[in-house]
Amino acid sequence: MLPGLRLVAGLDISFPPEDGGGCGGGTAPAVEAQSPAAPCPIAALAVLDFPALQLQHLELLPLAGQHALQAPYAPGFLAFR
Repeated sequence: MLPGLRLVAGLDISFPPEDGGGCGGGTAPAVEAQSPAAPCPIAALAVLDFPALQLQHLELLPLAGQHALQAPYAPGFLAFR
């Protein structure tokens, strides 16, 4: 175990199913398939205390409008880094 380690965090982006609703008008120029009616990806940040792994903080951000994705989604691109 690492002495002094108190918190750990994780980030991820989730893409809802196609029938999951729209982005509310946000579009991502580089993602051709996304339209206002397309499902809106969500970025999530979770902070947990260590070693108990109890949730301390959670942020969810719809990636639409000013936060829209600017690059195409490549599944698994960073999965094994």
